[in-house]
Amino acid sequence: MLWPYIKNSRTTQALLSLGILLLIFWQGYYVVLLLLIFAIVEGLTAFYFQRNTSEWTDIRDVQALLSIDKDGKLRVGMEQAASPEAVKIQLKCDKKYGYLQITLNYHGPLFYRFPLEQLEPLQQWFSTELPDVQVEYQLRN
Repeated sequence: MLWPYIKNSRTTQALLSLGILLLIFWQGYYVVLLLLIFAIVEGLTAFYFQRNTSEWTDIRDVQALLSIDKDGKLRVGMEQAASPEAVKIQLKCDKKYGYLQITLNYHGPLFYRFPLEQLEPLQQWFSTELPDVQVEYQLRN
């Protein structure tokens, strides 16, 4: 859980290394054992949360993200569909947000969360621009 904060900051890495060296000097190698246990627990919890949650990327204007290029392939941001047959689209909603889960290629699905009032225009866009692509709806109130 702390690893994303540590890996992005050189000063945090340096201070953590210095702290570990001081603890080893002061307490001996028992600290190394405790730190190893902490690292294992930290790694297991990070792996568990990564596997059991999907992070939704918040986006203000979902239609600005979508486009059809010259070849007729769907583009979502910088990603491009390998072929129209490979595209899988799921739309979900709750009381506040709409959710778009879209798979363009073998890299796996992309997850976007957008304001609920954009859901109906998005459905219309998919039906007009991509009539051959099957859109799965899991709409609930």
